[in-house]
Amino acid sequence: MDNSSGNFNILKPGKPGDTRELSETALDKLNLAGKYDSYSRLYEMDGLPWEIQSKLTKPTGETFFILVCLGE
Repeated sequence: MDNSSGNFNILKPGKPGDTRELSETALDKLNLAGKYDSYSRLYEMDGLPWEIQSKLTKPTGETFFILVCLGE
C-alpha cells in the first residue's frame, strides 16, 4: 500500500469548534514563534485563534493540551 504523504499526519486547516491535542513542547514552540497572545490567552494556528480547553497528563507523564478553534 502506497502512502503518498509518507508517515506524516496531515492536518486540515481548522474551523470553529475543531479541537487539537498538542504536547507541552508544541505549545512552547508556538509561544517562541510569537503565536501566543498572553493578554487574550489565545494561540494562533492556521491563521485562526485557538484556546486551551483542557490539560491531560498521559500515563507516560507527558502533558498534552486540548485546544479548541474559536473561529475568526
